[in-house]
Amino acid sequence: MSASSSPFVKRRLMASSGSSGFIGRPLTNSGSGSSRPLARCGSGSAPMLGRGMSPSPSVENAAPAKIVYQPGAIKLADIACPQPDCRIHPNATVVNQQLKDWTIDMLKPFELGIEDYIDEYNTMAAYVFGDASDERLTVIGKLSNLQYVHDDMIDGRRIANASGPYAFALYTLAKNPKVLLAGCRDIMITLATAHKPTPVYGRDVEEMMLLDYYLEAAEGFHRLSNPAWMKRFSKNLKIFYESQVNSASKPQSFSSCAEFVDYRAANSGMLHSIDEVEFAQDNFMPTEILEHAVIKEMQQNVILVGSLSNDIFSFEKETIRDGMHHANLVHVAMTTEGLNIEKAAQKTAAIVRDNMDTFYRLMAEVDTWNRPDVSRYCVGMENFLLGCWPWQLSTDRYRSETSPFAELLLPKYIGPQPADVDATLRALVRSTSAPSLAQPWAFPVVRAASPSPVSSPLRQRIDRAKRSGSLIRV
Repeated sequence: MSASSSPFVKRRLMASSGSSGFIGRPLTNSGSGSSRPLARCGSGSAPMLGRGMSPSPSVENAAPAKIVYQPGAIKLADIACPQPDCRIHPNATVVNQQLKDWTIDMLKPFELGIEDYIDEYNTMAAYVFGDASDERLTVIGKLSNLQYVHDDMIDGRRIANASGPYAFALYTLAKNPKVLLAGCRDIMITLATAHKPTPVYGRDVEEMMLLDYYLEAAEGFHRLSNPAWMKRFSKNLKIFYESQVNSASKPQSFSSCAEFVDYRAANSGMLHSIDEVEFAQDNFMPTEILEHAVIKEMQQNVILVGSLSNDIFSFEKETIRDGMHHANLVHVAMTTEGLNIEKAAQKTAAIVRDNMDTFYRLMAEVDTWNRPDVSRYCVGMENFLLGCWPWQLSTDRYRSETSPFAELLLPKYIGPQPADVDATLRALVRSTSAPSLAQPWAFPVVRAASPSPVSSPLRQRIDRAKRSGSLIRV
């Protein structure tokens, strides 16, 4: 396949020449007079800083200052983020419903309330693995949902009102890093071997580690892959789980954006997600391809696009609501360079765009190798890259009544007021409708079957208000 004949290359060349809105504005250091890219991650090397990103002195031990901002004042469209076309799985509606039913069944015995949040993450796999078979997408979706469930289990806000027989076990899991680490090790063993280990903690906590369900996902991965891939996948899962526990128990601090980006590239959940690209396609790469400098750099580009774009969307959730000041590039840019939220988000978006640029430049080079299997693998990585931003925009997981980003701002709940509830509900749905949030992106028709932009807990709140004659004021 020649580079000039490939439709993907033609689209990428249009993007890089500025004739398409796909990548965004030119990647330069605004105001510096320099056209040098802001940041680029070379193969196997730490991300390098452009002149516009020189690190400030270390603020490792500084107490985080209170962040003052106006909710909804920043428009994501104004920070020049990517505008990709998303390739959602053609059978997403059916697979998503099956995954939701499976997850509800899994959570029902615990009565924790976190089943209210399933719609927030249940759709993710369909956005980033659009070329998977239904069976493979379901296996990936089960593991993804399990990881989000455990994320919610240790989220203090979401379990604050937990009651019932598992409430104390949940508290133990969320507040005791040793118990959590032991549980994560059991999960890793289950996924790596497709056999459950003998747990070392109490029965209630053991049940909450959901090993029977992890075993079900593990059996799917083992049956549909090969030993070499499973070994690599298990190794990257181990890195992810251990970094999550260590991050919770021993938070790291960073003295520059470059240091943080380097950390994210090596510890992100995107490491095993890149492995899932091969699994989704049933297209497992030989070692010599995976070790090639070009492929390794493309993988790193996708890892950083996924993880750093998430730092923009999850900024308020992680930094302001959850207090995880150490785990977000937007906050690192604020503390190390004295930027406000908008400028820090712009800097983060610039690094995302630059990695997208690099990915497409290298993908054009791979197209000249005349290796259909490798070209197909690169398209799978591209699908993942394309799905990250639209999924995060579509989900309720990062929306709130206090988000600094206009596209993620939910209407406030005012409380009981006499009014025409039906008219108010219609206004509420209009104010958070998918087309207005997604503009100027054109989503596939399949997106119309995705869950409503109004979150599950908010939907329940609306229903209660409607029954009682209360008002949700927009």
